[in-house]
Parts: sequence; C-alpha cells; structure tokens
Amino acid sequence: MTAERLTPSQLEPYRRLSTCMVASAIETFDVRLRNAGFADSSVRCIFPEFPPMVGYAATARIRSAEPPMEGQSYYTRTDWWNHILTIPEPRVVVIEDMDDPAGVGAFIGEVHACILKALGCVGLVTNGAVRDLPSVEASGFQLFAGDVAV
Repeated sequence: MTAERLTPSQLEPYRRLSTCMVASAIETFDVRLRNAGFADSSVRCIFPEFPPMVGYAATARIRSAEPPMEGQSYYTRTDWWNHILTIPEPRVVVIEDMDDPAGVGAFIGEVHACILKALGCVGLVTNGAVRDLPSVEASGFQLFAGDVAV
C-alpha cells in the first residue's frame, strides 16, 4: 500500500498545528516506542521569526570526524542530492550527525543551504552544527540545529 502524497497546498493547514500536537498524534500510530524517534532538547530553532516549516523529510546521516569513504571530501559527494529529489516537495532535510559528540563540523552553511533551497527544500533539522547564519537567514532557509560552529 502506497500512501497518497499531499500537494503543498494540502500541507499548508498543518503549519497551524503545534509540534506537541503533531508528536502526540504520531504516538497514536504505535510505530515505535514513545521514548524513541524524536530530537532531544539540544536541537533548537535558529530563526524563530520564520514561519512554521512543513514538508516531507529527506533523511541522511553524516560523520565529519572521520575521512570520507570515497573522494577527497564530502564536497565530492553529490549523490545525496539525487536522493533528495526522490522525496516530494516541499522537502525538509533531516540529517543525523553520527559523531560523538555531534557537531564536530558544520555541514550546512551558506553553500549547502543555497543548494538545498534550489532542490526544493525549505529547511534543515540536524542534531549537528550549522554555520554562516547571516547568509542563510537572508536566503529564507530555515534551520533547526544542535549547535552553531565554523
């Protein structure tokens, strides 16, 4: 069974729901334990003046403390952009930083925010770090992150 995808206009009313209301509704689906599958209190809204964000999650995991498995650096890894394009718009990128501690390196800054916005993404959620806040804010790309770093 494939779930029917909502159009951006059909998703729009969900902006009026609080995060707590959505989380409580998801718990009733019994897809996992209620103490799993959520961001901890370290993740915060970087631009609280922006409107609420809603969209389909394009998920990834990163590790910046170790060398990449292939290529010179993560800049040479553009294959994840193709994955993002398989997710319907509007897209919200959700990146789990696997480093311990998370946020060793800031993966998303001005360049990646512009690329992600061009790919139809409206924002990012990560337990890791972000950077270039003035430039990203000016672009209108929303960020939720665990830290800010260079």
